[in-house]
Amino acid sequence: MKQLSYSSKASYSLAVLSLLALAAIIPVAARAEDEQGEQAWRHDERFTLDAAIDLTTLGPIGKALFIRGESFTVDGVLHPGGTLPTVLNANNDPNDGPVKGKIRCRATLLVKDSTDFVSPFASFVTELYSIPDETSNLLVDGLGPNPGFTSHRIVSGGTGRFRGMIGELEETEMGFNQTGGCNLHLVFKLRKVEKEHHDH
Repeated sequence: MKQLSYSSKASYSLAVLSLLALAAIIPVAARAEDEQGEQAWRHDERFTLDAAIDLTTLGPIGKALFIRGESFTVDGVLHPGGTLPTVLNANNDPNDGPVKGKIRCRATLLVKDSTDFVSPFASFVTELYSIPDETSNLLVDGLGPNPGFTSHRIVSGGTGRFRGMIGELEETEMGFNQTGGCNLHLVFKLRKVEKEHHDH
């Protein structure tokens, strides 16, 4: 077997030591990055709301049944989180109770038709949350859950006090109100994106 020269052995030892040092550094760097990420998320804005969708605002007007691929719009009222009933047939008035803002929905049906309450996700929805009014909005996209299910949606941006905010919305459908619309529990998890860079 060919013997390694002194210089080859030295180079080999140096390479091994470098790899060992790198192996030690990577977990530390990863932990530091994780801690930095966790620290950043600790400064996020997190809040909960409830929403009562008012089916009397459903459009197109007069259409009762929707099939896969059809789109519709509907509005609702935002309330403090944890204030709406959680039973399946709550029969609450969407406008009763303290109001925190408004929700506007534009949805496309994903299931066979709008009588499907078994599939976890019924639609693809874009929602505009005005909190407390149209000067401060959050735009959300993602799957619309059926009763008893929860979806995790993308918060893509905002205006007013939410300008520069992105994140995730956890949306749970709790049941139905007296209009036939759904009651939703909403958990917003937001973070501020980096400040805008301006040319000098």
